[in-house]
Amino acid sequence: TASYTYVVGPMPFQYLTDQLAIELSFANLVVAVVEDATHPPVLLWHPTDAQKRKCEVAFTLSSRQQETVDVTLSVYDLSRPDDAAPVRRVVLQDLTAIVGGEREIWTWDGRNDQGQTMPKSVYPFVVTAMADPIPQDMIDRDKSSHLTLQRGTDGQGQPAAEAEPLGYDEQAGTQDFLVRYGLHCQSTRTDNDGDHRWDEDPVDGQDNDGDLLFDEDPQDPADATQGELIVHDPDFQVWQADLSTLRCETHSAEQTEVKDGLHATLAGEQHALVAKVPAAFLAKVGKYAFAIRAKDAHGHLGRSHANKWALECGQLCRWNPDLDTDSDNDGDIDEDDDPIEADADKPGRIVALNDDDDNGNGIPDLTPGDDEYTDDDMVEVILRAVPMTPDNK
Repeated sequence: TASYTYVVGPMPFQYLTDQLAIELSFANLVVAVVEDATHPPVLLWHPTDAQKRKCEVAFTLSSRQQETVDVTLSVYDLSRPDDAAPVRRVVLQDLTAIVGGEREIWTWDGRNDQGQTMPKSVYPFVVTAMADPIPQDMIDRDKSSHLTLQRGTDGQGQPAAEAEPLGYDEQAGTQDFLVRYGLHCQSTRTDNDGDHRWDEDPVDGQDNDGDLLFDEDPQDPADATQGELIVHDPDFQVWQADLSTLRCETHSAEQTEVKDGLHATLAGEQHALVAKVPAAFLAKVGKYAFAIRAKDAHGHLGRSHANKWALECGQLCRWNPDLDTDSDNDGDIDEDDDPIEADADKPGRIVALNDDDDNGNGIPDLTPGDDEYTDDDMVEVILRAVPMTPDNK
């Protein structure tokens, strides 16, 4: 209860005293997802090998006062369209939020909302907590509400669901891929003109707030503060890179290299980053998942910002390591007249045969060191997984 004095006019002024009761309500529900070796940032689903699965979501619910909370867990496809619904949505009811929080566990069974088993891949997820009943500001989610990763588009503006192989960099020993995505942000709500309002005068050539000034308080974008490219091989082994270190083909020129993978705009900024993946990492045949992560940590710009990652998105790529063959059947492996496979000193080169005669033509496989390889036994071979150098021939 506060006492205050106020003046009533006109003359003669009267000074009156009154009291006012003010009720303050504080709401601070916080959901925090555990991220560690057992709980990666995305779910790893393998339908036939339980040892390779990591589909457990661990989280805590914290509040300064005990609250009953409903939690919604939403699982998404990695290469989804921007407006795609989750493949699985589950609501956990009547959980409890307390000071410090207690760990809760939910394990995805790899099925979608229709009960169908999903294919092997990586799947992003969102955890949303809501107090029950829902008072104002008693909703929280583990992903950023200001930063959004969007599906990448190609040069013609068409959706690009797959990472694009660019070729082998012999000098670097890497297989290069073009990974596309968009990065969209909300306004930081900055009061640019000091009138205690924000974003009320956008850039449109008009005086929208009646102060005889034009375009002085537009919406203000903010880039991501951190970003990662995480590549998962068919067995969910990981190679990763910092987005801010990768060349962006969308914004680079022949003589100018631009590394702006964290740049976000209000309309959504498209990027096409060159990922130089070590050739040794790509020795397995199968589907590789290129997951993009970006973080909003602009709490100093506004209280609605938080130190949170955006919901991950990405691209897939079905990859077959180079199998050196004799495409024109002249007895020579990967010569200039074999257009399908080339460059026998690159990853995938046959380095040993087992000297048997599988096709029964009376000619066994020749061994490395002979002038030619015969092509009658392509089943049992040893393939090179790294570039050939003078030290590892």
